[in-house]
Amino acid sequence: MFVDDKAWYKTVKDKCTVANVHITKIEKRKSRGMYSYFFPPRIGIDFYEPENYPKGYHDFIPNLELGDIARMIKILELVENDRTFYHLVAGEIKPFEIGLAFERELKRRISVSGKSDHDIDRITIKYEGVHSGTEVLIEYDFTYSGLKKFVDALKEAIIEYYGFIQKYVSLGKIEDSFK
Repeated sequence: MFVDDKAWYKTVKDKCTVANVHITKIEKRKSRGMYSYFFPPRIGIDFYEPENYPKGYHDFIPNLELGDIARMIKILELVENDRTFYHLVAGEIKPFEIGLAFERELKRRISVSGKSDHDIDRITIKYEGVHSGTEVLIEYDFTYSGLKKFVDALKEAIIEYYGFIQKYVSLGKIEDSFK
């Protein structure tokens, strides 16, 4: 995990997965010695197998919009409900699909399903996307308690991002952590 390019991050450690929900720093573009444009902070999620954390291989979901995070939170909160969780794990209801905002060359979606493996009920978050013509498919599991922590981290990311927007729009200031 590279914290140098992160303005904020929250690590969720679960038995099955380690997830870093993060907000990147502003990227600036200079021309003729002046900043001509800056790319606003972006929200992303890095996923690690527990044995690979923090320096090993990881997958990621990049450039999530606030609406994407809000939809994820609502679906995951629904799945947090005990009855929904166990019906999803038992295969009695279909996986939830979350359509994400997309750019011209970026097609992607997240699905949430359940499974029972070795007496552990798990929720699986699966990300499918096409990034610059390359198909990306990642899948990571969370236990029930890990899912609750993950949802809390997503909520914190929204609060941090709103704080950045409010300060920038209201006061015209950018916190040092975002630079």
